[in-house]
Amino acid sequence: MPSREQVDAGRFQPSTDYARVKEVEAVLICVPTPLNKNREPDISYIIKTARALRRICNPAAWWWLESTTYPGTTDEDLLKVLEEGSG
Repeated sequence: MPSREQVDAGRFQPSTDYARVKEVEAVLICVPTPLNKNREPDISYIIKTARALRRICNPAAWWWLESTTYPGTTDEDLLKVLEEGSG
């Protein structure tokens, strides 16, 4: 969580407006990961969000994934999607 000082200074501004991604230094993806019929995390929301953001994001931005999913999702799934579409 950001500190109150970070929020008050305007350095932490949560948003659902994808256009604002061009302005940021860090992207935090926090989307639902419901369980599928096999009781495994459905990472489709993570993948769809990454695909929507990857072309408009600052290439130097840091990415964080804060969703309940299996170990390796960031390195194996999210990174692959970001790299294949970022140019």
